[in-house]
Amino acid sequence: MESRKAFLESVQKLKKAKPYITFLLTFTFIIFIASLSPEKDLSIAKGPVYDLNMDWQVLTDKQKIEHVNLPYTIKDVDNDAVFKVKKILDEAFPEGMSLRIRASMQDVTVVADHKVIYQSNRINEGRLVFPEVSMWHFVELPDNMAGRELSIEFRTRIDTFSGLLNPLFYGKKEALIYDVVNRNITGLIVAITMLITGVLAVIASIVLSRIGDHRLFYLGLFSISSSIWMISEMRVLQLITGNRFILGGISYLMLPLFTIALTKYLGIVVLSKHEKTIKIIVSIFYKMFFLAILFQMTGIGPFISTTPITLLAIGCLISWVLSLMIYESFVLKNKKASMYLMHLSVLIVTGFLEISVFFSKKFDLLILYSKLGFGVFMFFQFMESIKYFNNLLVLKNESKLLEKMAYRDILTGGNNRAAFERDLDELLGRVSGNIFRVVLLDINNLKNINDTFGHSEGDLIIKWTYDSIQTAFSGLGKCYRLGGDEFACLLKDIDLEKYKSATAQLNNLLEKVEDRQRYNLSIAVGHDVFSYSDLETNMDFSTFFHRVDQAMYEQKRAFKSQKSTI
Repeated sequence: MESRKAFLESVQKLKKAKPYITFLLTFTFIIFIASLSPEKDLSIAKGPVYDLNMDWQVLTDKQKIEHVNLPYTIKDVDNDAVFKVKKILDEAFPEGMSLRIRASMQDVTVVADHKVIYQSNRINEGRLVFPEVSMWHFVELPDNMAGRELSIEFRTRIDTFSGLLNPLFYGKKEALIYDVVNRNITGLIVAITMLITGVLAVIASIVLSRIGDHRLFYLGLFSISSSIWMISEMRVLQLITGNRFILGGISYLMLPLFTIALTKYLGIVVLSKHEKTIKIIVSIFYKMFFLAILFQMTGIGPFISTTPITLLAIGCLISWVLSLMIYESFVLKNKKASMYLMHLSVLIVTGFLEISVFFSKKFDLLILYSKLGFGVFMFFQFMESIKYFNNLLVLKNESKLLEKMAYRDILTGGNNRAAFERDLDELLGRVSGNIFRVVLLDINNLKNINDTFGHSEGDLIIKWTYDSIQTAFSGLGKCYRLGGDEFACLLKDIDLEKYKSATAQLNNLLEKVEDRQRYNLSIAVGHDVFSYSDLETNMDFSTFFHRVDQAMYEQKRAFKSQKSTI
């Protein structure tokens, strides 16, 4: 029996997942068919890209070095000093070529056959100091360069990149751009996926804001900021924007921002006991963020000079989180902490690797590890968040159902006494200018009908009567079954003519029910309007309610008296 139940539950889960499985299979099918295509290289942009890294002459104001292969770092180059490379191009050098230069926060001048054909020097305007930029330069070479001299001069104001010569490549300009993207295609897919998922998570968190849980919001912010950092470090951001501040500063600024988002997220999901410490950490990283901007824009120090402090702080944070998670997992046997420790382990390892890469100045290796670590971590976190919010919504729906049941009369399906008291308390709570009509109703002769025709028939009478009351008075207010054969209405519309019209409609509806039965069906009614002006005559609501109740029973006694006379 249990195995059958488990099987049926599995079938139900598969049915719910059917749209997602269908989409995944369809997408996989398209990829599979595409992989069978005999021609996969019809792109306009794609073309041959050649390296130009062999046998250069390196020149500075202090030295000359022959037969250098790029990449290469020249020793003892002063800050802001010019250093250059030059060579005679091969006799078979093709025409219509462009040169791709990666300048690491360096000004670049390209000289072809002793003529300056390209120059990129930063512009300084105003008092604000905008950041140096590591960027691509695509330089169109003259057609007659075969056997001629090509010289490239560099100059930088950043000590880290003094004397640094990056690899050089040539080819058609479109092919050179395509090559930049293609070299980073895996990381780009991860980063763009994280960016889109992060935006969707933030939107979903706004929709779910009433729940009061911000984990999805901070997870979305972490996903967005870390994806922007990855795109910037992959050296492809220049294909989207040419803004100096964004190109030169966005990756540095994303470091404290995605750290803040991740810290807030962990503070919600697994480190809630350390709320005060989390607040202090977040405050520290916010200060680092704004101080980095202040130092850069005032010229105190460029972004890259403040980054080591940020990375050291991130390293300390990683160590703190790791120690807490290990303690919670292995000492306190916290299963939730164990799960998040497993998820974080990949991110922690890649985080330490990225920090070590930065301090070893192997900038070409940046995000080599992160694109895997970030992607795996985000996948697990979004899966956990979906599971969490799904459970939360199920509980909320169950809570709503229980709340409905608490205020629902089982026999009639309408509002019960609890709903009446709830709505009455709400009306009585609005002291200023509040006024409403109370109607009390009771079925005449129900006991005799039960005794003669049975309680099942009596239950039908109660249901038909409530339906008739609801139909007649619903346009004026709400109706309730208080219990047994007693009903009530709270009418916010106190117009007397409308009330009389509704009462007449009720009697007509009951007559139609009576015509189909073997017994008489009628109802006793009492009503009056309650206003807070009654408080001035010292009449509280209980006194008022008793008066309405008595008016109803007067009608009921009159019905019994008339019946006994007949």
